Amino acid sequence: MLWVVYAKQALDGPAQVLEYLGRYMHRVVISNEHILGMDGNSVRFRVRDSAKGNRKKLMRLEQQSGICSSMQHE
Repeated sequence: MLWVVYAKQALDGPAQVLEYLGRYMHRVVISNEHILGMDGNSVRFRVRDSAKGNRKKLMRLEQQSGICSSMQHE
């Protein structure tokens, strides 16, 4: 297995940390339009598989992954 490490200079103070995090924190894990259904144990949603030419496929995540519990609180 080959590991590729991307490293850059450390952030320079709180303002730069907030700017960096702000680019990512406003995004949702799975948008509502992709969610097909959910129950107490899992979430089913649609994704595009970039490795297969953006072919659409269905995925299911069990509650152990943590996503189900976070979605129930929105």
